[in-house]
Amino acid sequence: MSMMITAIILICRSFSADVGQACRIRETGKRGKATVLSVEDSGARINDHFVLNVGLRIAPTFGPAFETVARQVVPIYHMAQLQTNSMVNVSYLTDTQEAVIDLE
Repeated sequence: MSMMITAIILICRSFSADVGQACRIRETGKRGKATVLSVEDSGARINDHFVLNVGLRIAPTFGPAFETVARQVVPIYHMAQLQTNSMVNVSYLTDTQEAVIDLE
């Protein structure tokens, strides 16, 4: 029983860290456009929303393009925006090449 509780706590901390990181990227990152390269289900759900691993190619205004994977909670009503080869708005950090998709 205690192992199950420990596992649940670790999972919750992991998701809360992901949310905090996404907020930091949105607040301090640069804005840009990205091409969706892949969309994979991570297998996790939060309040019936999917957690997806989205492969992105980001082409900054200055500097070379780079590829990254954004692990992000995506509400079902935004799933249609994330199709392979579609363009999406992103916020990204140039130093770590982390990104989040701006779905709104």
